[in-house]
Amino acid sequence: MPGQPPIDTERGAPPRDSRSFGHAGRYYAVGQSEALRAAQRSPSPLERHFAEFLKKHEPELKARVERAFKQWNNILRDHLRNETGLRLTVGDDAQAVPVRIEDGFPESFAKVVERFDEDTWTLLLNRAVLHEGVRALAFLRREFGWIKNWLGAEPCPAEYEEVRHVEAFLYFLLRRLRIPYFIERIRAIQEDVLGAYFFRLPEVRLYWMVIGFLSGVLGVSVEALTVVVATHELTHAYTHLGRDIDGGRWATENFAAANLAITEGLAQFYTKVICKKLETRFPSGWEAYERLLKLQSGPYLVHEDWTEGNEAIGEVVRISMITCRSTNTVRPGRFEVIRRQQAGRLGKVQRQDIRTTGEAAGHKGNAPTPTLPKAVMDALLWVGKYYYGEGVNKKDEWCEIVQVDMGPEVTTAHLDYAWDQIADHSTKKEPSIDQRPVPNRPVTASAGKTSNSRALLASIVAELRAVPGALSGDDSDDAWEEIKEQVQQERSLIWPVYLETIKQVIDGAVGRLAPTELLALSSGLKVPTGDRSRTERALLRRLLAKARMEKIRYEPFDFEYFRYTWSGISIYTQILNRTGMHTCWVAAYSSACPPGEQGEIDLDQIDRTTDIHIMEADDFEKARSLNWPDQWVNPARAAGTEPSEPKET
Repeated sequence: MPGQPPIDTERGAPPRDSRSFGHAGRYYAVGQSEALRAAQRSPSPLERHFAEFLKKHEPELKARVERAFKQWNNILRDHLRNETGLRLTVGDDAQAVPVRIEDGFPESFAKVVERFDEDTWTLLLNRAVLHEGVRALAFLRREFGWIKNWLGAEPCPAEYEEVRHVEAFLYFLLRRLRIPYFIERIRAIQEDVLGAYFFRLPEVRLYWMVIGFLSGVLGVSVEALTVVVATHELTHAYTHLGRDIDGGRWATENFAAANLAITEGLAQFYTKVICKKLETRFPSGWEAYERLLKLQSGPYLVHEDWTEGNEAIGEVVRISMITCRSTNTVRPGRFEVIRRQQAGRLGKVQRQDIRTTGEAAGHKGNAPTPTLPKAVMDALLWVGKYYYGEGVNKKDEWCEIVQVDMGPEVTTAHLDYAWDQIADHSTKKEPSIDQRPVPNRPVTASAGKTSNSRALLASIVAELRAVPGALSGDDSDDAWEEIKEQVQQERSLIWPVYLETIKQVIDGAVGRLAPTELLALSSGLKVPTGDRSRTERALLRRLLAKARMEKIRYEPFDFEYFRYTWSGISIYTQILNRTGMHTCWVAAYSSACPPGEQGEIDLDQIDRTTDIHIMEADDFEKARSLNWPDQWVNPARAAGTEPSEPKET
């Protein structure tokens, strides 16, 4: 039927997995009838409550989203046609992709907001306002003396200590607001939640409640975030159904099978390009894109690796996309090979081969393995890092996934080499405090060629780790860990201090290089030979990329022993090592298993189902002496020596 998307049979279609755009678990991958039923369903109690909450704060919120989309719809589609070279209408063949402003929100977003009460919603909605208040008060406190004189009011409405106390109040309020980990929970979602492209209808839906709420969290206008989300979702539609110069489209089942790193990478790339081109006309759109990026992770960030080192990047990505569609490419590794090959051709980069030998891979012996084209080896290392960063860090599983991604051209020897490069670099033991260089002490090249960018970055990281007292003033004594946390999670009010410190360390490291080393470094970073300023900027980008990829070494929890109840049995637990934001490796004891057993647990999951009771070391040892009783009674309370809790007056 004219105007309808191609409907492919499952026969011959690439297999879909949990990383595919059209995996059955994604709400926008449902069939036409189910998608239409979902649009007509009644709102849930949570959705009704959340809508009432938002309308109380901004009665015109939904209307603002609707107006913003209507105003920018045609402009965004024009830009998408120009940037992608794809058309939804060719001659008499017109493919309609309507856009609806939808009530309700996806289940993944519901699972986040349902955890919080309305008071917390209010604070989160005004989070950006609170941040601005802290900045304003910090300025007022620093310049209070002359501002008070300039004001000339007698008596002065506020004194210095009062300003300082209000600033401290706001600062600690914002720190307390971080404890529910709202930002981290949103970042962990690996599907579109502000809007969605239902590719089997086809139709785009924009969720006005999610857009309105997150615009407050991010401190951007509702209109700006609407434009960013609409661009992203319309890009999905154009890359799927848009016809190229030969009339080709992306077959629906192949589009569904494509890895998120491809589909979301393309959507993010064109959103970035269009928001940047609209910046002079609509600067808040670019600001909204950049701030939203801080709430995203995984496949929503891969496009950041596409925009460096080639002035023809737009044409590189466009040709790579067309090639991907026509060759049924669904794996990010093969897409990366295509993209790097196109970048080499359009950038007039001479093709090189890389020979991976046993010696190069860190193994004994020199028996060479088959050569790989440079684009393929670079793609192998890139996709290997991507999956490792996504949590695939067991070698057998990693090799299996990467092998499927890259195809038979990549051998076991190549995989071993890539694994050693990625895993060894990610798990390298950092130097102890005594081994770290003293700040401001020259880092020489005697131990190795620091003109190599990787070695130089390692020395910069070591110098950052040695910054005394860290930077935040918190308990952490490691500035590099603080930088990683801020890059991966949420930047603090004093991020400019971190950035200035990083720039100073980079400046010192580059300044200590000999002229020949600087020439070699600038050549390796593909910046104008000997250009120190461009070299330092390139190092800064690579350092921040390293901070984004490296696993955070979390500070220990502020307690070591606790207990909780499971199936009527008390589980007595000692934390051996913190492994993540909510996870830790523990030794657990109970009457059912007195010798104890070790494993990783998620405190957040336990806290959802039962109470966690912190224990002192003496009480833990007392429980051990009692052979881990099923019912714990505080010995002090049993003896009547525990202080009574104060009564309310």
